[in-house]
Amino acid sequence: MTRDELINNLGRIAQSGTKNFLEALGKGKADVNLIGQFGVGFYSGYLVADKVEVVTKSMQTPNAPQLRWTSQAGSSFTIEDDDSEPFATSGTRLILHLKDEATDYLDSSKIESLLNRYSEFIEFPISLYKETTEYKQVPDVEANKDLKEGETPKMKTVPETKQGYERVNFQKPIWLRSPKEVTEEEYQSAFRASYDEPMKYSHFVLEGQVECKAILYVPGMLPFELSKDMFDENARNIRLYVKR
Repeated sequence: MTRDELINNLGRIAQSGTKNFLEALGKGKADVNLIGQFGVGFYSGYLVADKVEVVTKSMQTPNAPQLRWTSQAGSSFTIEDDDSEPFATSGTRLILHLKDEATDYLDSSKIESLLNRYSEFIEFPISLYKETTEYKQVPDVEANKDLKEGETPKMKTVPETKQGYERVNFQKPIWLRSPKEVTEEEYQSAFRASYDEPMKYSHFVLEGQVECKAILYVPGMLPFELSKDMFDENARNIRLYVKR
């Protein structure tokens, strides 16, 4: 983003529901459900962070400067030139300075669990930097001290730790395929990624003035996020899980 885009897209809190969201956040009333009510995405980062930084470089302007947008709890912000690791061409890096009570989000398994549940069907690839351990066979030097010529060397298993990015979203949207091509197990596993066993499901295609392909699931157990509205006559009985 350019400097003007940072100001217009991230700096003008009062133009969206973000202002109300941050007010609720300051009163200690904000939770995940408020994100949907206020229609905000970026500022939901303050649920877990007390400081957010955005390092960005625009692709629109040749030799555009790399900028850093910084805000403490969303109350005000600063924009300055950035001298951290440069982008090869253009890009954006989001940095969250986590609150003390949100340090569990430093655990890669926690992030991976959230990505598998809520981002499995995102179209662009999502990669998670994580530590993995693999086991390989190597010659046992100690056991092979007295190895005679022609004998097979003894081997041992040793762990090898690696760090790097690993893609986590491989699932293809099954609702975009023909119902004839989708197996029963695929229907079941797509739902189990976020909930328990489904009671029923319907895979259908609508064509006409409005066209869409969809799968409608009836959960076997009432999801927690719906239970609080079960006696609310004005609550919607159908919730959109993901849209592509």
